[in-house]
This record gives sequence, structure tokens and C-alpha cells, in this order.
Amino acid sequence: MTALLLSTLLAALVAGFAGSTHCLAMCGGIVGALGLSSRAAAERSGRTLAYPLAYNLGRVASYTLAGALVGGIGAGMGELAGMARVRLALQLAAGVLLLLVGLRLLGGRRGFAWMDALGARLWRHLAPLLRHFMPVSTLPRAFGAGMLWGWLPCGMAYSLLGVAWLSADPLHGAAIMASFGLGTLPA
Repeated sequence: MTALLLSTLLAALVAGFAGSTHCLAMCGGIVGALGLSSRAAAERSGRTLAYPLAYNLGRVASYTLAGALVGGIGAGMGELAGMARVRLALQLAAGVLLLLVGLRLLGGRRGFAWMDALGARLWRHLAPLLRHFMPVSTLPRAFGAGMLWGWLPCGMAYSLLGVAWLSADPLHGAAIMASFGLGTLPA
């Protein structure tokens, strides 16, 4: 693994952790609803922590999948350009974008609302699928609900998807988004 990738993964992890207050504010209600939906099943099985873990693993898995997809698109763009310099430029742009996200978080500004609007169209198509997982009565249903939850419009996640895209590599993109998702777990 290169030093650039390692530093990007660490920065994505820190961005997820630093943005946890954003996560609590934006997704706290969802977590509450999912928890109420699975409460009886969790108590019956004695797995009260397994259900929240399954939701969150599903969410992180969807981030990872999205990172692989956009990283692959970035790689394709680099191949079309046919130059190693284009790939390097994309990776440097990813670093700049990650720095901007960090500065925005440090400044205490929301600043992600315009990106949230971008995902609203996709979410309108995915949201009805959630009813197939309700009530959340099994761990696979909890994981599936979490997978859909990961596609909920979120400017922070979309900002990091930009970094994953600019990495110009599907595996790097997946790793970046997985690191970001793991950083959000404490919230």
C-alpha cells in the first residue's frame, strides 16, 4: 500500500469520526426507528447489540460498494485518457477534496446540504424497497435495511465518494468508503 493511500484511508476514517455529530443529527431518527422495529426480535433472541451492528455493517457495506463503483468510474476515466499523469492528477485532487471536507468539519459549518439534494432523486427510488425489510425481525433483514440506509442522501458520504472517485481505483475507492464508514460507527 502506498503512503498516499494509507494517509487517505486514515483521513477518511478521521473524517467519519469527526463528522459523527452530523451523523447523529441526520440519522438519529433512523436508528431509533430501526431499533424500535427490531426490539422484539432482539429481545427474543438475546442479541440486543447484534441488530444495531447488522444495520451499521449493512450501511458500511453499501458505502464500500459505492466506493468501488465510483473508483471504477474514475479508473475508467484515467484509462480513457491513457496517461499516468491524469491518474496522478485525480489522486491529488482527491487529497485536496479530503482536505476541504476536513476544513469544513473543523469550521463547524454544515456545508453538505447542496450534496444531500443530489442524492434525493436516487433515494426516492430506493426508499420504497425498505418496506420489504420491515419489520426488522431477523439479522439479514437488519443488514438489508442498513444497506438501503447507506444510500440515504448524505452530503458527507457524497463528499467522500468524490474522494473515492478521484482515487481512480475500485479497490482504493472501496477502502476509502469503508474507512469513512468505520469512522462513523461510534456515532
